[in-house]
Amino acid sequence: MPFRVALVSMPWPLADRPSIQLATLQAYLGKHLAGAVTVRAFHPYVHIAASLGFSAYQKIAEHSWVAEALYAPLLFPEQLAEAQKLVQRVSGKRKFPFPLDLAALSRRIQTAHEQSQLFEQLAEADLVGISVCLAQLTSSLFLVRELKRKVPAVRVVLGGSAVCESMGRTLMDAFPDIDYIVNGEGENPLLALVRALLESPDRNLKGIPGLFWRTPTKEIVGAGKNQVKRLDDLPVPTYEDYFAEVGETPWPGTLLGQVPVESSRGCYWHRACSDHPGHACQFCNLNLQWKGYRFKSPERVVQELEHLIQKHKVLRFFFVDNTLSPANLRGLFRHIQALDCSLDLFVELRAPLTRREFQELRLAGVRQVQIGVEALGSRLLAKMHKGTTAIENIEMMKRCEEFGIRNLSNLLMEFPGSDEEDVRETLVALEFVQCYQPLRPVVFWLGEASPVHMQPKVYGLSGIRNHHWYQALFPGEILDKLCLMQKSYQGDRALQRKLWRPVREHLKRWQQVYAANRKKYPDRPLLGYSDGGTFLVIRRRRAEQDQHQAYRLAGSSRDIYLYCDTRRRLHDIGKQFPRIKTQNLLDFLEDLVFKGLMYKGDDAYLSLAVNEDFRHLFLVQERFSHKKIS
Repeated sequence: MPFRVALVSMPWPLADRPSIQLATLQAYLGKHLAGAVTVRAFHPYVHIAASLGFSAYQKIAEHSWVAEALYAPLLFPEQLAEAQKLVQRVSGKRKFPFPLDLAALSRRIQTAHEQSQLFEQLAEADLVGISVCLAQLTSSLFLVRELKRKVPAVRVVLGGSAVCESMGRTLMDAFPDIDYIVNGEGENPLLALVRALLESPDRNLKGIPGLFWRTPTKEIVGAGKNQVKRLDDLPVPTYEDYFAEVGETPWPGTLLGQVPVESSRGCYWHRACSDHPGHACQFCNLNLQWKGYRFKSPERVVQELEHLIQKHKVLRFFFVDNTLSPANLRGLFRHIQALDCSLDLFVELRAPLTRREFQELRLAGVRQVQIGVEALGSRLLAKMHKGTTAIENIEMMKRCEEFGIRNLSNLLMEFPGSDEEDVRETLVALEFVQCYQPLRPVVFWLGEASPVHMQPKVYGLSGIRNHHWYQALFPGEILDKLCLMQKSYQGDRALQRKLWRPVREHLKRWQQVYAANRKKYPDRPLLGYSDGGTFLVIRRRRAEQDQHQAYRLAGSSRDIYLYCDTRRRLHDIGKQFPRIKTQNLLDFLEDLVFKGLMYKGDDAYLSLAVNEDFRHLFLVQERFSHKKIS
């Protein structure tokens, strides 16, 4: 009988998205051990969503602390009261549309698992692998405990971003039912583990990098990572088991969500963070499991997309990359365009991108993006080591508005060490971007192994420990052993909350006003222009005004405004328009800034209005690429 491997993703991923972790590992083991193993993927979160109701499940899944708290009483019944307090604290801020009675919901979840026969199916496996990522820690530990109670002999291996390095080692120490943990990328360590178990269940695992295990004396050993060298060598992810589970729900059509695809691993900006923590976005810990940056060829990515489109009859995809490769960006999306399918894509990007690159994205089917904006002040961006400027970020926001792409980017508040000047720069910039889609407010949190965490003295932090909210999820004697993802710390937190209060209030007003403006002007830009060939008419639309504001720019004024459609330095504007006296040019530009029609930052200027003529959205020729305007 073949060796049986079961791969599991517990709640709380979004229910309308299959697990790319399971799909990739399933395909990888199938490719290298065909005939020797059988591999099944299980997505219990689909059944839990069917039990709780799709909308209720999705709402919970969007809030990680609430999600983690729901399994805490099943794992540790004595934590019910504290977990309920945590849920009330978090849900009070989020305004959940339904009551969060933790005892009732936890019982309902446990009943749903028992009715699904999940444990009976996993009991047939020789090895159970569990993917543990965002908001999956308590649910995965619940699964481990219940499985070992029912089938003590089954071997369990955990992997994923939530169990890397110290987090994984301490988890094994606190929970003896865990037999192995994959450290970092999963394909090669899991393959080596299965091969070792095929040879002998008691084989010494020394020499398998990327794996933690216990010696006969119960010592936890293992180190390193073991990554795939060429991502093009990976097989296409296998999603059949997910779609089969979805087909058993009462509403399979509801779960035609976005299918994950992968074109790269790591982040090209996050350079060797462990050795040089200053060479990365200081708040980011998204690259714990990766070493370096690797990407697939455009041809390979498109082959995978085409396969998944035809096999599963889906057109919505989201790229799970931390950020797309800038070297491959234009070529990748030109290849996707060649598929000639009506795709709906989500991608994550880093600024800056050119207008031409946004064209390629939109023509390929990109409908949603998350850009690494984080701040609208160049001074603060430098503190974060983002490697970008405020005007570059604002230009990206403009392009999203111009091409009708939903912008899901964040504005990060309360970054340690930010000061009154950083807040002032932010508030000034916010006045200029009210015509664009609002950024989502996010408060800084300290993550395990982020650059800030690795160099606390630089940011004035001390007393770093597991986040105090974990006390509601784990008994003290367990929590004391664990290294967990989110941290509490002492520093300037109270000062930061006070400093950023005006920004928080401004963001709230921005969201309200933008929604009202969009309701009144659903099909027009809130700041747009129409081109008459020798003149421009710029219109600012606001819901609270009976008539929109209009401005007319003619002759050289028109030409300058169009030239600054892309951010331009003052020196370059002067070279482009040599017949205009420098002071006259400067006065004109500053007048446009005063009127909110142009943004000035980092000795550069950017026109803020977008072209209202849809025909210009997909012109290939860039304006002013060669010709000078006198």
